[in-house]
Amino acid sequence: MLLFIKKQWDNVFSTSFRLKKRNLNSPFAVSEHFLTTTENNTPYLAPKKSMTTTHVEMANESHVRYAEAVCRMIEEAAKIRGTGIAKRDPEYIKMKIVEGKAVIALKGEALAGFCYIETWQHGNYVAHSGLIVNPEFRGEGLAKRIKAKAFELSKVKFPNAKVFGLTTSLPVMKINSELGYKPVTFSELTQDETFWKGCQSCVNYDVLTRTERKHCLCTGMLYDPAQDKNSPAVDTEQPKKWKHSMKVYQRWMRYKQFVLTKLEDRKEKRIVKKQEKLDKKAQKIEEKLGKKLGKIQEQKTKLKPQKGKPKND
Repeated sequence: MLLFIKKQWDNVFSTSFRLKKRNLNSPFAVSEHFLTTTENNTPYLAPKKSMTTTHVEMANESHVRYAEAVCRMIEEAAKIRGTGIAKRDPEYIKMKIVEGKAVIALKGEALAGFCYIETWQHGNYVAHSGLIVNPEFRGEGLAKRIKAKAFELSKVKFPNAKVFGLTTSLPVMKINSELGYKPVTFSELTQDETFWKGCQSCVNYDVLTRTERKHCLCTGMLYDPAQDKNSPAVDTEQPKKWKHSMKVYQRWMRYKQFVLTKLEDRKEKRIVKKQEKLDKKAQKIEEKLGKKLGKIQEQKTKLKPQKGKPKND
């Protein structure tokens, strides 16, 4: 029994040593742990993140150092999900932080999440972009808190603006619906060309261009304050309950992806079939013309006088 306990403690200390060798300079690296035991007095190395609270606040100049970490998190999330997320530039993220148009979530010194707001058409439209949660802290409801804080910030800075978003994430759709967003067509969103140019780095941009900016894998959602003037303030408003099944949205997203991504393949197949039909028609016409030319040639040879044959007197 004593030998078993000694081995357990040796494993814990070796794990602790490996964690200390990690690169702790990374703003979103979480490697702080504390030593504890289970109910059976078995040693256990627990993460310190469970001991600290996560603070969600408006970003300021002191948070500029997290810009590159935010861009890396967004890029890695896009690779894991395999869906379209436009790439962000660290300098652009820094600008949003300095302007006071960003929300950041921190757990101690570790970056837990981030989001920023953008304005279009002279402040008539506001969008929340770059919503990301550190994988180390997922499952704690952080995305909902960050989104709510960004929504509150938007209403304070731009009280009359329409708040909209494009997303392929089902959890984000749920959060947006609880905040009062409604699914809309792309024609009801901002028509600012600068906004749509931001989609060029998305892997699904060809779908958007093929459909003439009418459809894409993203779902457009809009909050119109004009329809919500009589509602109470954000901090006193009771959150709306999610009335829809997540499975319905999952089926809808799968169907949407199937239709839009296969659209080009179906067009190519139709073009190939049409080309084959035209080739067959051309071949038939050539055969008919060949036969007619053959008959004409035979008639010409019959009409020509044969050489060496005496003429009749």
